[in-house]
Amino acid sequence: MSEATLQKRSVLERVTAWSGKFAANPYVRAIQGGFTAFMPLMIMSSLATLFSALIFNDGGILSGLLAAETLADIRTIFTSITNGSNNILSLVLAGGIAYYLCKAKSFENTIGAIMTAIAVMIIFMPLTVSVTVGETSGEVSNLIPFNYTGTNGILVSMFVGTVGTKLFMAFSNNKKLQIRMPAGVPEATARSFNVMIPTILTGFIFAIVGFAFRMFGTNVYQFVMTVIQTPLRGIATSAAGFLIVSIIANFTFTLGVHSSVINSVVLRPFLSANFNENVLAVAAGEVAPNIISDAFMAYYQRIGGAGCVLALVIAIFLVGKKKQNREIAKIGAIPALFNIGEPMIFGLPIMLNPIMMIPFVLSPTVCIIIGYALTAIGFVNPLAIYTPSTTPVVISGFLASAGDIKVCLIQVLLLVICTLIYMPFVKIYEKTMAEEEDEE
Repeated sequence: MSEATLQKRSVLERVTAWSGKFAANPYVRAIQGGFTAFMPLMIMSSLATLFSALIFNDGGILSGLLAAETLADIRTIFTSITNGSNNILSLVLAGGIAYYLCKAKSFENTIGAIMTAIAVMIIFMPLTVSVTVGETSGEVSNLIPFNYTGTNGILVSMFVGTVGTKLFMAFSNNKKLQIRMPAGVPEATARSFNVMIPTILTGFIFAIVGFAFRMFGTNVYQFVMTVIQTPLRGIATSAAGFLIVSIIANFTFTLGVHSSVINSVVLRPFLSANFNENVLAVAAGEVAPNIISDAFMAYYQRIGGAGCVLALVIAIFLVGKKKQNREIAKIGAIPALFNIGEPMIFGLPIMLNPIMMIPFVLSPTVCIIIGYALTAIGFVNPLAIYTPSTTPVVISGFLASAGDIKVCLIQVLLLVICTLIYMPFVKIYEKTMAEEEDEE
């Protein structure tokens, strides 16, 4: 084995080891788990938007059968669903991250951590909110503004869910701060008293932090949003930024780290913020403002799962000659149809396969470029509806666009292009397999 080959292997092994440590980091896993836990609420909100826009909106299916006032009254049902999902994202996310961090650290009192995290999110909020009604404006107290409980508070919720929970667990693990109840006291009561002092200390510490920000004429949410979240969001959800992170995420997947790990930490906070704005815009009868969002990634970049592996299955059926590859494709076909690519990724395998790595990274890259370009020129509107991740291609496009057939055509186009990308690499890979068999 040549020295150059040894050096390449050494670099690959170091990258793989680093990627594995990153994926195993408890804070990364907690953030990933928090976003995953929110997915049912996101889908519920998307369905509400779909029904509102497709059926009950002015110009919808029922617009000619029901009066405009009746349709507007019905749409308030879906508005309340949005309020109970997208508009409380940061609160739910903070609790979810706290829960998964407790699980990762084997901390038993998860309910105490969740409640403390949500309490800190409220503690950080401003004491008064500027409100304008007609031509009159003023400061109103005793309000929890959706402006902070929604996607504008995502980075704050990540901070509270990780740092706040770590502080709470540190206090809770200090036996000197524990209040022990006598035997016979109900378990729930005993647990509450056990973390009473840690909860109070955590709350007071973050209240002082919030007070310090107010002394400078701002609040934690506004500071993070202005100084950190908005600039990072602009970078991560730009065409170039999203493309770079996507390439990195798919490449690390070929090294054994699931792309969702990178996406959850680097992209998901900002993609969710963009998606939330799209949902609210469509619910208000407007065009979604953001091209790059959770929906864009799901329905353009991940045709048939990570790496667009449904196209790989089709390519193997078209040009594959090796029986073992065709058998793997038969096994992976149904999962890939429902956007589950792991059987192909680990079965072929694509992971640590220098030949198949290339189309696995290249295919979603091409999909991003084409999907973004066609949306940017106005061929289709940005997507604002999210369906279950296992919704098959074309059906997902139809639902995500509230019935726009052009989105389905784009998905078919992307699937064809990705299949053409995979085909020559399938031939090359099978040629190397034949050479290895001859050597044996």
